[in-house]
Amino acid sequence: MQRIPNTVGCTNARRAMRVIVLASAIMSWSTPVRAQRLEPVGLVNAHAVADVQAAQVHFQDMPPRFDDLPERLILGLVGTIGGVYAGASVGAQQARGCHGEFCALDSELIGSAFGGAIVSSIAAGMPSGSSSCGRVKRIASALLGSGTGVVVGGVSGLVAGPLGVVLGAMSGSTIGSAMGATLCE
Repeated sequence: MQRIPNTVGCTNARRAMRVIVLASAIMSWSTPVRAQRLEPVGLVNAHAVADVQAAQVHFQDMPPRFDDLPERLILGLVGTIGGVYAGASVGAQQARGCHGEFCALDSELIGSAFGGAIVSSIAAGMPSGSSSCGRVKRIASALLGSGTGVVVGGVSGLVAGPLGVVLGAMSGSTIGSAMGATLCE
């Protein structure tokens, strides 16, 4: 006995969704949009203005910590790409006695992860930017962030399979090294 799929209910559900989307679009386009205007409320408003001005002054006194983050992200990305290539090359050379198609793949993947983390940390930690710590400490902080990023990115990439692990580790290395170098104090 063959079972006939219920296409009538599916069609009715699609029609209902179309009607709902169309009705919401008509209602959103037909109602005028007006900005709200706040009126001064006397003494309460004066206290609020004083608090906002004090917060702005305090915020202006803070050092610009994340001003050099875009530069470090770009340098970390370039370092990650170069490090992955160099690490995979070194990993492939370690498996010389291997004659299979994928026999060097594990050493290439391990080498690419280490190469990407190390080179991205050096690249992201080299410029001083607005950081107050020394170059060696900044690179060490970037290396710690990059290692954390490789682990977090690789584990989160497990959902997508082997390519997800590689891409997750690469992006984690880039972001981790840039954040680690930026947050160095």
